[in-house]
Amino acid sequence: MAQYAVLRQLADHPEVSSAELARLCFVTRQWLGEVLAGLRRAGLVTVGEGASGRVRPVRLSDTRRARPADVEDRMLAGLGDGDRRRLAELLARCADNLTPGGGSPAGR
Repeated sequence: MAQYAVLRQLADHPEVSSAELARLCFVTRQWLGEVLAGLRRAGLVTVGEGASGRVRPVRLSDTRRARPADVEDRMLAGLGDGDRRRLAELLARCADNLTPGGGSPAGR
C-alpha cells in the first residue's frame, strides 16, 4: 500500500520533488526515502538531479508496471459500480475522520 500511495501521487503530480512527494503522502522524508529505494530497485521510479541543488525530481519510469491505474483495476476487479461508489464513500469518511474537526461523534 505504501508503494501504491507513492505511485499514485507520482501519476497525479509528475516530476514532483521528493520533499513535496513526502508532503503529498503525509509521511516523513526518511520514510519516503525507504519506499523510493524499493521502487527504484524495482525499476518503477527514477530520482533525478535537480537544477537547483538539493531539489531532486521523482518520476515514474517508462515501464508499464509503474501504472497506478493498472493496480487500481486489479484491486477493484469484481466490484460493481455500486460497490465502488460505496467503497469511495467509506474511504472518504475514513479520511474525514483523520482531519482536524472531522468525524464528529454526531456523524457516526
